[in-house]
Amino acid sequence: MALRQNLPDHMQSVYGPRPQDAVSGKDEAIPENLLQALWRYRGFLTVWTMVLVVLAAVIIFTLQPRYRAVALVALDTRQLRFTEVSAAVSNPGAQIDSSFVRSEVQILESDAIARQVVTDLHLDQKRDFAAIQWIPTWFLPWYNPQPPTAREHFEAAVNTYRHNLAIVNDGHSYVISVEYDAADPALAALIANHHAAVYIERQRVAKDRALSTATSWVDREVATLAERLRDSERAVQAYREDHQLYLIKGTSLIEQQLGEVTAELGRARIEVATWEARSQQAGGGFGFLSEVEIAKLREANLQRDAVSLEGQLATTERAQDDIRSLERQVGAVSSLYESLLARQKQIATQIGIQQPDAQVVSPAVEPLRPSFPHKATLLAVVGMVAFSSGSGISLWLNRRRTSVGSLAEAEASTGLPVLAALPRLKGRHSSLPDQVVLRPHSATAEAIRTLRSALAFQAGGTPRTLAVTSALPSEGKTSLTLALARSLAASGLQVILIDFDLRRGRLAQLAFGHPVEQGTAAVLAGQISLSQAVREDRLSSLHILASELAVKAPQDLLEPGRLQSLLATAREHHDYVIVDTPPVGAVSDALLVTRAVDGTLLVLRADSTPSSAVAAAIKMMGMAGGPISGAVLNFSDPRRMNPAGYPMHREVRSYARS
Repeated sequence: MALRQNLPDHMQSVYGPRPQDAVSGKDEAIPENLLQALWRYRGFLTVWTMVLVVLAAVIIFTLQPRYRAVALVALDTRQLRFTEVSAAVSNPGAQIDSSFVRSEVQILESDAIARQVVTDLHLDQKRDFAAIQWIPTWFLPWYNPQPPTAREHFEAAVNTYRHNLAIVNDGHSYVISVEYDAADPALAALIANHHAAVYIERQRVAKDRALSTATSWVDREVATLAERLRDSERAVQAYREDHQLYLIKGTSLIEQQLGEVTAELGRARIEVATWEARSQQAGGGFGFLSEVEIAKLREANLQRDAVSLEGQLATTERAQDDIRSLERQVGAVSSLYESLLARQKQIATQIGIQQPDAQVVSPAVEPLRPSFPHKATLLAVVGMVAFSSGSGISLWLNRRRTSVGSLAEAEASTGLPVLAALPRLKGRHSSLPDQVVLRPHSATAEAIRTLRSALAFQAGGTPRTLAVTSALPSEGKTSLTLALARSLAASGLQVILIDFDLRRGRLAQLAFGHPVEQGTAAVLAGQISLSQAVREDRLSSLHILASELAVKAPQDLLEPGRLQSLLATAREHHDYVIVDTPPVGAVSDALLVTRAVDGTLLVLRADSTPSSAVAAAIKMMGMAGGPISGAVLNFSDPRRMNPAGYPMHREVRSYARS
């Protein structure tokens, strides 16, 4: 951090704003783009998605196919329906409302129809409808359940049947779908059709039963009313006889007698008047007097009879009121009797011609293709779920990742300026040091030139003695060291590359293809001179002092006096001395070397070097007092960064390729 803060102002503009604190984690790092995080774990994401899709494909293609047969039942509003058993009337204009449709759907889903279909088709004897043994005997050998009874078999078949049955209505029409799923397409069609047939047959039977009940009720009511009508008529006749309420041409007998007596009384009065007049004319003779007396006697008798008949007529009129009440009762019973007779005839015409309120408009046929599984759909869903879950895991891993993957993360983790980002090469035969010489216009060569420029921008220019180290092994520091030295040598400079990794030095193998017998250790031990041990690079004018294999006591050979003497000799004959060192986090040899040079480059492997290891290496180098020129991000994604380590846009990549 102190190194970054001590950079000159013009370097601050090159490397961007200095971080406030050196952190070992990523909490204060600049957030990465989501696609970059997914690209970092693209291998895991690809494997995860492919494994899940393959496993799902194996399961999906081994699933037993299911076939769905559909029968369409249409409700008919024009058939005869009875709203009450006691009032069997026809209602041809009735309309089916939504509640009625829902009721019919519930009837189709009822347990009674399911049980009848299972019984009729003997489904409880089929394997697909057998009771499932949830605990296999091979899993629990001591588990020995009792075999299910016949009733349990039947109940299991009914439950399976209802589970595979679907009754559907869209809520906007009178058509109901009877759908059934089965492993056998023929069985699915048979069950769907039989279920609809049972529903319609039960509806017809229910209507016949209702009609029969209505007929029985009407017959009983007709018989009862006929008996009441006969009793009422007998009561009227008996009352007439008791009160002599006989009618002759619409007139009662007493009224006729009273009329006759009244007429006779009038004639008698005329006769009395006539005889009295004659008696006066005759002078009151005895003969006339007797006739007058006889006429008056007859008048008096008739008057008594009229008065008697008038009294009888008053009594008869009171009886007439009672008889009229009885006659009204007879009329009411007779009217109801005739109404029920008409209704009885109406019901009788419906017997034998009743039709259900529904009909099958489209019977189920054997489906040709399974309805389950929809392999393409399921695979697509599994693919999306696998990719989504893999993306989530990748983002979680990226969140918990402790390694540095970008320039921003490297700068935040180290507190050092990241001078360049070297691309990850593709192919086994691609070599970073070789591409610098053989392909000078490649992105790799451009990245090395960017590193040289960044070093030159620092105060004092490029360090004449520059060490290259890393926090951990396998960070690519030796390849980077050789590539940097070759690039400097290709510019016409006198450059020597010294391998101070006396434990596992790879420079000889990388530069010459074979180890050397005498090299750095021999020069440090004073066995041979520097000029005798130096070899020329096969691809450039670079001088190389490689290290031998299996050097004993390397720390003794790196004693500061010997080390300073070797570096001084190398500086006398060369413009730049590039030094390859062991990893700082592995051995302490690198700390001895970094104290003797003018600058040190810390190599970080993108998406690999832990931030904690980087922080520990920087701390140890700071304690040793070695100057740190900056860091280099190695094996970075060339599609995400330009050679300077910043995100590369599409136009920049196109220009770089050209």
